[in-house]
Amino acid sequence: MQLSHEDVRQIVGDIFGAMLGLSVAERETAVNGARRITGCVHVSGGWEGAVAVDCTEALARRVAGFMLGLGAEEASPEDVRDAIGEVANVAGGNVKALLGTECALSLPTVTEGIDLRLTIPGARTIVDLGFESEGEPFRFLVLEKAQDR
Repeated sequence: MQLSHEDVRQIVGDIFGAMLGLSVAERETAVNGARRITGCVHVSGGWEGAVAVDCTEALARRVAGFMLGLGAEEASPEDVRDAIGEVANVAGGNVKALLGTECALSLPTVTEGIDLRLTIPGARTIVDLGFESEGEPFRFLVLEKAQDR
């Protein structure tokens, strides 16, 4: 699969800027040390892989608040998980649209905690870009099933 960094920048801008109305800029910042939430969808069919959005809990709360018309602190933990799952689903749908082959998306998986590591056995990372929104770091990742598996 040929997914350019420009494609990813466009997807991130569409989701965080146009859909959510949040500021977004590319930054090489790690999402370490803070409580994090990661949303991931798997893609199967003509292309096999996964799309993930990994962000701080603070940014996830802002996203949930915006999506639900609430203040960030008013969003429940379930609201936050649902919102990040939806962001991952939209991101996966945007990547799927670029594939040019018949594919299906899984339901989103959402993981939260400190010192998380996203591992999908048998897959390799083909895109890992860092961004910042509302002063909070996040990462956008695309993983592809390794061809030798």
